[in-house]
Formats: sequence, C-alpha cells, structure tokens
Amino acid sequence: MRKLLVVCVVLGCIALSGCDFLAIVEDLISDLIGGGPTYTFTSMVVRYSFNGQVMHKGFGVETKTIAASYESIADVVYQPSVDSYSSQSPINELPYIYINVSLDAAGSMITYIGAWRRTRHTNGAWERIDNLTAENIPLDREVGNSLIFRVDASDLAWNGLPYVDYQDWLIAQTNELDPTYRILDNYAAQTYFSNDPNAYIEIELRQ
Repeated sequence: MRKLLVVCVVLGCIALSGCDFLAIVEDLISDLIGGGPTYTFTSMVVRYSFNGQVMHKGFGVETKTIAASYESIADVVYQPSVDSYSSQSPINELPYIYINVSLDAAGSMITYIGAWRRTRHTNGAWERIDNLTAENIPLDREVGNSLIFRVDASDLAWNGLPYVDYQDWLIAQTNELDPTYRILDNYAAQTYFSNDPNAYIEIELRQ
C-alpha cells in the first residue's frame, strides 16, 4: 500500500517544479517514519531510593539505602535512529552524567531508561558511581512544564528494574577495583526494590 502511495505521489508531481516536488517527497517520508520528536526537553532528572544489600570493605554485607538524585548536565538531544532522548556530559570530567530515555508513542510511559553518574563528594575525598537501568515507568503527574514518571514499591506488579550499580570509595584508601562500598548483586535490584516499602524511582523530564 505504501509503495502504491509513493508511486501515485511521484506521478502526480512530475509536472511540478523541482522545489515543490522535493517538499512533497520530504513530507511523505516524514509521515512514513513517524515525523520526529514529540517533545523538546531542556533537562532530565533521576531520583531513586531503596534498601539493598551492600558489601562494606573490611566489614562484610550490610543493608544500606541505595539512593541517588542528579540532573543532566549537557543538552538533551533527540536521536531519531533509536527514537530516544539522551544527554551526555564530557566523559573525562567529573561529575560525568549520561541519561538516555525512550518513551511510548503516547508519552505516558518511559519504556527504557539508562542512567549513569560518576562524581566526587565529601570535599572530594570520596568517589562514587551510580548506574540504573529500568523499564516501563508510568507517567505519574505533570507539574508546570515537567513530566514526572514514577514507580514505587506499592506497584506490586511492576518488574522493570533489571540492573543497578552502586560503588563508593574513599580515594585515599582504595579505588574502583576494590571500593569501600558496592552493591552486593547488581541483578538483584528488583528484589531489593520490591522488599522495601519505601522504595521509589522518579524520572522528571523538563520541557
């Protein structure tokens, strides 16, 4: 059907000038591939918190709150080849923040988010890595120009947290290869999340 439509348009445009013809073809291609981004976002904010099992260097396994809150640094760019929005700061600078988000066609669900932060804190004495991969986070509310997507532990059927990384180390004593704290099992994040009644993930997309 689409091939027939293209043929009809081409035959109908033969008599038009070159500019008119190209404009019609560009409009047709845009319609066929989806027409580009639905939103223009100025920044993206990642917030989450849940209790998880953490290995504390020299002390063993502990229960610790794994929480993060950070905002994109670089411009948010729409990537048409994968239909997603991303922001990546310079990789050789700290803090380094990368966030990639895909939405469903209605804009009512984050179908995928990959978020990564590397930063220093406590007057530069500690360095930390946070990495989150999550899926199917529904739109919770709109506040001003922000779309806020949220899921918490009360959403018993939600099963969209395949991976979380958390590492934190005192720079004077150790490094990334043997951090002071690290999540015990990256792939058990969903279990940790579901077992914490106060757990939540919240993603804010600012327009």
